[in-house]
Amino acid sequence: MTPLIQAPSVIPQLILSLCTVSIATCNKLFENMTLFNGDQKDTKIIGTVNGKNFYWKIDTGSAVTCMNINAFETAFGKTKDKAKEFKTDIFIRNRKCTHTVQLAEDFSENILGIDFLQKFRLRVDPKTGEFTFQTAPSTALFATKNFTLPPFTTTLIQARTFQNTDSQLHYIADIGAPKQPWLSGLSTLVSFDQRKQCTLPIQNCAPHEVAVSTGDILGILSTEKEDPIPFDDESLATICEQIHQRLPKIKKRAWTRKEIEERCHLGAPEPYRSRYIDILVKHQAAISLDKYDLGLAKNFTHRIHLKDDQPIFRKQFNLPETHTQFIEQSLDEWLKLGVVRQSTSSYNSPIFCVPKKQGQGLRIVQDFRLLNQH
Repeated sequence: MTPLIQAPSVIPQLILSLCTVSIATCNKLFENMTLFNGDQKDTKIIGTVNGKNFYWKIDTGSAVTCMNINAFETAFGKTKDKAKEFKTDIFIRNRKCTHTVQLAEDFSENILGIDFLQKFRLRVDPKTGEFTFQTAPSTALFATKNFTLPPFTTTLIQARTFQNTDSQLHYIADIGAPKQPWLSGLSTLVSFDQRKQCTLPIQNCAPHEVAVSTGDILGILSTEKEDPIPFDDESLATICEQIHQRLPKIKKRAWTRKEIEERCHLGAPEPYRSRYIDILVKHQAAISLDKYDLGLAKNFTHRIHLKDDQPIFRKQFNLPETHTQFIEQSLDEWLKLGVVRQSTSSYNSPIFCVPKKQGQGLRIVQDFRLLNQH
């Protein structure tokens, strides 16, 4: 459970390190994430099904529209066959919306997913909660041709928009395919050619091929007026510092002198022992509470200056199975704590394990000998 305590500081770092955003986007993220601003009311609207009124939660994170079992039985009765998927009419402000709905037995809410929002051009103001049916050209992105994505692969796909584009704006594509919920992808900064076409990296998360037809929706567009910030070390450190400042500050528990004395296992004789303990008590803020309390150096960025720009790559050699398992487990913990992050660098130095003294386990080390020669 201890790594989960550190999760609030890790989750935004993982999200932000995978996207290209501007400061304005970061501010929107801070305003809308309940992690920073506490609980906020979900946006719900009233939709009528079979003459019965229900609250429907608008959830852009859901690929499909769902109706919970209690609402289904209220609308259609307990005698109606409970198919996992059914088509029904949902009336919103007297507008008839015929849509395919998933029956969700484990949900307590009815959900209007991204498929419904795109199909009927339903837009919601996150500040006021007001919603409208847009009549302007859709912000959706459509496939330009038929194609098939192999299982568990990411493929660059051509998509197009029917709205007018502005060269002064930056466009961000959010991947979401109502007809193919197995397709996913990161928010991507895109640019359009004269035919209003762009390229999207789309991932097939299914263990089988997924076919897409011309005209299928692949995602939606949002705009950003400010210039996007490249994620180099300096900008990433700035954003992480902003996140850190917004997180609640929790003071460390103060150790008693007796607790410090029991934990440090000093073998020094008196009177040196007492003087050592005095120093530790005075500077106990530097003592970790546990192995996950690693601290954070945020006053500088470390850079390694090499003789040239040629990437230093040394192939990883084979490791014993027990060492591989230990490394994978350790890396999982370090990723959760924010100690390390995933990288696609062209540099590589082999990693391996050496036994600690007196049989206390393994220590992970890297072979930087080739790097040190440059």
